[in-house]
Amino acid sequence: MDDSLNTIDSLFDVDSVEIDPTGSLAIVAAMLRDADPKLLFLADEKGKTLAADNMGSSVSLETAVALAAEQADALPAEPRVFETSIASAPYLAMQIPLEADGTRGFLGGLFLVSDDLKQRLIEAAPALVACAKLTMSTIASCRDAKISKTEVRHLSAQQRTLKSSHTEAIARAIEEQESRLRGDQQRIEMEKACAVTEEANRAKSEFLANMSHEIRTPLNAVLGFTELLRKGADGGDDAVRQEYLKTIHQSGMHLLDLINDILDLSKIEAGQMTIEKISCDPHEIVAGIVSLQRGKAEEKRLTLRCEWPDGVPASIISDPVRLKQLLLNLTGNAVKFTESGGVRIVTRLISTEGLSQLAFDVIDTGVGIPPDRIENIFDAFVQADNSVTREFGGTGLGLPISRQIARSLGGDLIAQSEFGKGSTFTATIDTGPMNNVKILEHAIADGGPSVSKESAPEAIRLPGVKVLLVEDGETNRKVIAVALDMAGAEVATAENGEIGVAKALDGAFDLILMDMQMPVLDGYQAARKLRGLGLDLPIIALTAHAMSTDEQKCLDAGCSGYITKPINLDRLLLTISEAIGHTAVAAAAEHDQSVSPPVQTTEPPPAPGDKRPSVEANERIVSTLASISPVFAKIAKKFIKRLNEQLDLMRNAAADGDHGSVAKLAHWLKGSGGTAGFDVFTEPAKALEDAAKQGQSDRIDECMAEIERLVKRAAPAEEPR
Repeated sequence: MDDSLNTIDSLFDVDSVEIDPTGSLAIVAAMLRDADPKLLFLADEKGKTLAADNMGSSVSLETAVALAAEQADALPAEPRVFETSIASAPYLAMQIPLEADGTRGFLGGLFLVSDDLKQRLIEAAPALVACAKLTMSTIASCRDAKISKTEVRHLSAQQRTLKSSHTEAIARAIEEQESRLRGDQQRIEMEKACAVTEEANRAKSEFLANMSHEIRTPLNAVLGFTELLRKGADGGDDAVRQEYLKTIHQSGMHLLDLINDILDLSKIEAGQMTIEKISCDPHEIVAGIVSLQRGKAEEKRLTLRCEWPDGVPASIISDPVRLKQLLLNLTGNAVKFTESGGVRIVTRLISTEGLSQLAFDVIDTGVGIPPDRIENIFDAFVQADNSVTREFGGTGLGLPISRQIARSLGGDLIAQSEFGKGSTFTATIDTGPMNNVKILEHAIADGGPSVSKESAPEAIRLPGVKVLLVEDGETNRKVIAVALDMAGAEVATAENGEIGVAKALDGAFDLILMDMQMPVLDGYQAARKLRGLGLDLPIIALTAHAMSTDEQKCLDAGCSGYITKPINLDRLLLTISEAIGHTAVAAAAEHDQSVSPPVQTTEPPPAPGDKRPSVEANERIVSTLASISPVFAKIAKKFIKRLNEQLDLMRNAAADGDHGSVAKLAHWLKGSGGTAGFDVFTEPAKALEDAAKQGQSDRIDECMAEIERLVKRAAPAEEPR
């Protein structure tokens, strides 16, 4: 019989097992009250039961445990919840592994089956593990204390026996032993044990108090609105019903976010958080954060700006994903805790002991933090005071996670605040070597494109160059084809990889532009097929995927180069010129006809005291290509029509929970928006694609709302006022 069977069977060994001697399982039972457990027990890895409790089941304890044991495996590596049967009634059995103070074991339980109980138990596993660890530590402390008391009683009995025999020498030895047991070392050890127990109890109480609040608040909403729907409180009004369902869904997602935060924090504390060191664009990351948070800021009528007083490094060596998580936490907090005024992200280049770092100051005009609480906010589950949680919500995990991320990136996170006037959170990170990194001019305050200090390149001409463009997106095909035509190139197009391969083999081309995500035959397969047939023309990959691994994947497929979407047309022409060894013809006289789109600058309202002219939140967003050519204006107009059609599909897919379709539609917008002259859609579309791939429904709703606001303001060309 395996360890699990031995553990469960040992529950019936009345002589050797005390049923929950410390009452520790009452805490676990309280957390699982809504799940109505019928049996709970805690055991070590050797099968010894530490505590057990029958929770009032009509089934005998012996029968319940024996039947649950028939389905149990050895000590599990991950939390398990599986079905069993007792007296022809279905039950759920639970096994959650844990380790505390070097002792491994598991928490077991038996529940009546309900619709979503199995998933709820799996999701609650991290909290149950934390509580069970404290329970195991408490039991161990009590066990050690009991052993000590038993030893003292045993020695006292020996002393009385020896004294009765008048053996003076032995009695003296026993007295000396008692003296040693009562010595300073024993007292110190006992004090340490008491301190550890008290600290464990305090931490347990604080953890349970915070968890109880954070879990019960959204759970009350879920249960309350569910009950209202069951009783028909919506009155048959679909709008009211949808509002109730939205609240239930948001509350469920809040519970999921809480669990994710706990897992993220535990991963950091366990040293399991991996950090990537790759080249990334800090301005692109900050601009993306501003784009993601602008909608929330506008709803609260707040300004949101980013500033680069020392210029913009063209690239740094860091982890873009973790840096974005860090800045998103800080900026999201700043917007959340600010009711008037605004938020600024000021990025500075600093040098510390010969090492270059970037410092990100996130400055708000919000509620501020009392001086005596400034350091406590970096502790898990801690906020400035309890009213903060009541008014603004949150778990108090964002800042401790952010500080750990900053430290893992080679820097730190500190805070300065004046209560009632605002706060400044400063995150520093290492940049890697900066010797050969270009410093660009100050970026636009809302995160728009920056301009290099070096002079702009002269317009590139490609007279007589024959290009095959293989792209399934109609907008992308038209924009790229017109741009190449204006540069003097001859362009043929194909809608998918299969048609592209046929045309490439039949025609005489100088270069192929190959989209990588296409129906019928994708770009990777098409490139491999052409290389396998001996075609040695340059093949330039076009893709909306921008990770270093994606570039390598394109090169491995046989591509000669790699361009990310949205397509920068100047960069495209330069890449083509370099790939075919063509001499770029400078056409200074035709510079006005260049295909380079002008910089789009849509800034939020200025901060107090800022005298720059403001741009209203409802000002039209115009395609940057419209002023170049009437052909581009037509393309932009057609793109907007297609965009509205795709937006309807996004809404329907999101409403149906079809995250795969949402990701595909967002991927289309990410690649096509900038190509049609609407760069403003690139970051929100990327964020939507990421959220859809990760199944983050709340995040999908936020990104969709941001995209819809932008769509309402989009126009193919400047409209007359």
